[in-house]
Amino acid sequence: MTATQDAPTTEKPTEIGRDRRRKEDQRLITGRTRWTDNLVLPGMLHAAILRSPFAHATITSLDVTEARQRPGVIAVYTGKDFAEEQGSLPCAWAVTPEMKAPPHPSIAVDTVHFTGEAVAVVIARTTYEVDRTRRAQAAVEPATPAREPVDRSAPEQMSEQRPSPSTAPALGL
Repeated sequence: MTATQDAPTTEKPTEIGRDRRRKEDQRLITGRTRWTDNLVLPGMLHAAILRSPFAHATITSLDVTEARQRPGVIAVYTGKDFAEEQGSLPCAWAVTPEMKAPPHPSIAVDTVHFTGEAVAVVIARTTYEVDRTRRAQAAVEPATPAREPVDRSAPEQMSEQRPSPSTAPALGL
């Protein structure tokens, strides 16, 4: 009979397969974490943004009168409210010194240029009042997408067919 002896190990224990205790776990699993949505400050207001579901469209009408009349609503803003003052958002990084950036207002005025662009903003005292204020209605007319390259010097190639406003869906905030 021979006696066997385990050789001493010089390796450190691995982390694989072991649970990791983190100092924030207790707060997360007991609901005591402070998220920014849980903060309440004196005089704090909340905002909801009506966004376009279309990548390119013309705003044919925007009715915010019912949203303005809701209790708790402080203000409702559209692009036309700021058209004279808002100017354009700056281009954060000009690729070349001679690059010219097209004007880009913070809230769409007449035309929506990308999906998710802001069309109106509702400001209210609480998130509940903002959520209940789904009364801003915008009717947009989607533009026909360009599927083929177009020679801008030949106007007969341009297509001006657009869906009628009655077939375009209305946006609700």
